[in-house]
Amino acid sequence: MEAFASYLTEISALIGSNTFFAYTIVFAILTLCGIGLPVPEDFVLILAGYFIFNEVADMYLMIAVAMVGILLGDYLIFLFGSRWGDWFQNHRHFKKAFSQKRVEKVHDYFDKYGNKFVFFARFFWGLRAATFFLAGTHTMSGMRFLLLDFLGALISIPLIIYLSVLLFQKFSGEIETAMMLIGEFSHVLLAVMISIVVYTLLKHYLDGKLTKPLDK
Repeated sequence: MEAFASYLTEISALIGSNTFFAYTIVFAILTLCGIGLPVPEDFVLILAGYFIFNEVADMYLMIAVAMVGILLGDYLIFLFGSRWGDWFQNHRHFKKAFSQKRVEKVHDYFDKYGNKFVFFARFFWGLRAATFFLAGTHTMSGMRFLLLDFLGALISIPLIIYLSVLLFQKFSGEIETAMMLIGEFSHVLLAVMISIVVYTLLKHYLDGKLTKPLDK
């Protein structure tokens, strides 16, 4: 936390009052996050909020820039799965991980829960890239993927940026305190999403169990 707070201060000092660089750095890092850069998106969104707090960027424009960067990065992963998913599945180094049985199971899962899976993956940093790649290997269209991803991003991105700005204002730019509270909020949001996912899966499972005797 302290290290990130230090980086945040250094980046902000480096950017100074250059509005163009503020938007560019947020857009670039969020796009790279989508294709594998091991940096949590929340940190970049906090950085965006810090730029807004320092009046280097406009809130609404920064939210739009962040949304586009995130959607572009996610779509590149989806496109990668769409174009080269078969190559990965058939390559000798990856064939064991992408066995025919496993691939069919994943496709069946996407047939049943694809929309929900892509939507909720936006809230899980560790699952995001793998889910979007698998969505690309499936028959899901690019427009459908972007719509689902956009709806998920529309909930989390503005919330985190807006909350960051509010907390920086409340604590007079005290980075560590603001970050700690934003981290707690992110955990609450994640817990809510996990609860919804568990409830949805459990409901599908119980509905299936209850309808089986009727099918016979």
